Amino acid sequence: MTLSNDNTAPSGVKPAPDHRGFDIETVSSNSETETDAGTIDRMRLQFLASQHASLVSQTQFADAKAAALMTVMGLVALNGPVKIYTVATATIDAIAVFILIMATIGVAAWAVIPRYPDKGLNKLIHRRDRFSWPALVAAGYEPLDHAEFARQASGDQLIMSLAQTNGAMAKVLRRKFVVLRIAFGMAALDLALIVAYVLGARL
Repeated sequence: MTLSNDNTAPSGVKPAPDHRGFDIETVSSNSETETDAGTIDRMRLQFLASQHASLVSQTQFADAKAAALMTVMGLVALNGPVKIYTVATATIDAIAVFILIMATIGVAAWAVIPRYPDKGLNKLIHRRDRFSWPALVAAGYEPLDHAEFARQASGDQLIMSLAQTNGAMAKVLRRKFVVLRIAFGMAALDLALIVAYVLGARL
């Protein structure tokens, strides 16, 4: 099946709604005339909270994949044909394979290492985000400030804060998966080189 353009669905398939064509202000005003504003705010917060939980789960899944890859490559380094304690007396080919194994472990570890906002962003983050933990410990933002915000914040402020956090988490998650893809590609190359090394040693 082929698509004739970006907005045309394959035959027999119901096209998905295109959110780019929505008039947000009109939709919001029509919805809020039918439903009270408090209910609308709760629906929005529930949506964002569910989205946040999904992002957290996917982040944990990405970290678990990185940890599993590090474990596997560590076992290969300890018990594989190119062992860590014999690499000093190994051939150049074996040393190259071992270095690539260590590089794979390093890239996987890079995917797990937590990121922290730089100094410039650390001073400004609490102005737009009051949900994520970096915002709660940002420079110039004290626990009493957050308590006062939680006591007086409107629904719109809570929605914007959680939405900003979700956007930032999505960027972190995307970076993790990009790094993981590189790490798994290197791991596949490692295994191919190990197989070639073993076969070459037997011939």
